[in-house]
Amino acid sequence: VAFKKRNVPTKEKLWQDRYQELLGFHQEFGHCNVPESYRKTNFPLERWVRVQRVWRKKGLMPKKRQKLLDEIGFVWEFTESRQLTWEETLESIKNCLESGRPFDSIDKRTHVFQWMTYQRVRNDRGVLEPERKAMLDAIGFDWKEVDVFTEGSSKEEA
Repeated sequence: VAFKKRNVPTKEKLWQDRYQELLGFHQEFGHCNVPESYRKTNFPLERWVRVQRVWRKKGLMPKKRQKLLDEIGFVWEFTESRQLTWEETLESIKNCLESGRPFDSIDKRTHVFQWMTYQRVRNDRGVLEPERKAMLDAIGFDWKEVDVFTEGSSKEEA
């Protein structure tokens, strides 16, 4: 019985595929801090990013790969990436608006949408920092709550 050789990608090919996906994310959002909710393929890119951090920390990251990631501003320490999240998310929203996309076009399953909802809740409760509210106001942030169950409707319309 002869076995057909399956076209199974090598580990290097799989790594390169995820790296290319990260490059696309970086090009779109301007950073490499991938939220859990981001998916363009069946493989969650955020998980791959976490694995890269672990490999480097354990000394298992090949120098060539580390250099490629360093060149695009990959953040190796998770705590550092968490400190950048608010500003980077604001920047992502600015980029959306500058490209002509309205607030209600942001996919409700994404980190950006969840982040926007969280800012609204914090503002409604009076705990959103004044400087952050001012930054959101400066970009014309839409403070009305969007109903996540009905596409395009707001709580005020219901």
